[in-house]
Amino acid sequence: MTYERLLIEDMTSEGVGIGHADGLAVFVPGALYGDLVTAEEEERKKNYARARLLFVDEPSRFRTEPDCPYFAVCGGCSYRALSYETELAIKEKQLKDKLERIAGLKKPEILPIVPHEGRAYYRSKGLWHVSGQSIGFYEKASHSIVEAEECLIQSEAANAIISSLREYLMCGKLSSSLLDSVTIKTAGATGELMLILEGKTGLSEEKALEDFIYAADDAAAEA
Repeated sequence: MTYERLLIEDMTSEGVGIGHADGLAVFVPGALYGDLVTAEEEERKKNYARARLLFVDEPSRFRTEPDCPYFAVCGGCSYRALSYETELAIKEKQLKDKLERIAGLKKPEILPIVPHEGRAYYRSKGLWHVSGQSIGFYEKASHSIVEAEECLIQSEAANAIISSLREYLMCGKLSSSLLDSVTIKTAGATGELMLILEGKTGLSEEKALEDFIYAADDAAAEA
């Protein structure tokens, strides 16, 4: 089934567009709030359907030119092609909806989201995947890795650590066959960082691991 001129009225917390047709909520990855789209149904359940975006009939007036060169392929974020004001309004609505639907609160009063100056380097947690000598985020709807030199929404310290790790992997200082993923958490109030390396048995015995951790600490301090 093809949905023609489907209005995207909302978005999920993962950035998937939501429209309504035939009494169903229709989830369309790649569609943005305010878009009129044509989408092809791929799966239908009792109360919802999933559809593949074919093309945007009329782009949303809230769309903006993404400032990230990786946005078209990277699955690390979904809102960069919307104005920042629209992104914040959508996320505020999502919070309110969850408080009502999940917590059972009636008309919860929430304070407006405090915008981050410059809309950059604000995210407190990031998960990077490792495959061979490649490290980055998964492509949209794929497990292929996008090797972004810099992520505009991760902290500057986290970006510096990933840059250092990429160098270690490419130079063979750290065994790429043992490492699967890296999680970095940034405490905005204190500047403290948590680095979590996940991998196969033997990663903790990797001789270069301690050297990398010192290098990561230095890189973060200089960021």
